[in-house]
Amino acid sequence: MEDTIVLYPSPGRGHLFSMVELGKQILEQHPSISITIIISAMPTESISIDDPYFSTLCNTNPFITLIHLPQVSLPPNTSFSPLDFVASFFELPELNNTNLHHTLLNLSKSSNIKALIIDFFCSAAFEFVSSRHNIPIYFFFTTGANGLPMFLHLPILDKIITKSLKDLDMIIDLHGMPKIPIKRGATGYF
Repeated sequence: MEDTIVLYPSPGRGHLFSMVELGKQILEQHPSISITIIISAMPTESISIDDPYFSTLCNTNPFITLIHLPQVSLPPNTSFSPLDFVASFFELPELNNTNLHHTLLNLSKSSNIKALIIDFFCSAAFEFVSSRHNIPIYFFFTTGANGLPMFLHLPILDKIITKSLKDLDMIIDLHGMPKIPIKRGATGYF
């Protein structure tokens, strides 16, 4: 059995592409390991292995394998307002837990799974997988340069700000990113 590391990005091309790049970096450091990327997609998006990006990826990196999970549907009452859209990024991986479980079972028949690296938005997979599989699980935090200072500063903001962001009228000034104006009554900041 070959050793493999499984990568599980959240839905969305940006997270998928970042996870693919992580897989390439792992292969550079550990060429004897194969990479399996398990892909789930939003109901509103279509990601095909026939896409030129993915066909080129698989042709130039024979140690990277792509597996698509079956499409799942969000509950019928889901709207696509900005807040609901972000919430759906956490909900979809949870809806896919059973599919992920079966995929890992099938994969473990032919591969020795050394680790599962999951996207930050796929946190629902952590408990589900860890209780059913004996696989080390690691989180991969995909973000642009502006996201890192924000997430590093959130614990400090949590101690300083005692009200909900929707009740504030202020400017959040963090090192390494533009100032964020918070207007009372606005929604969809975080």
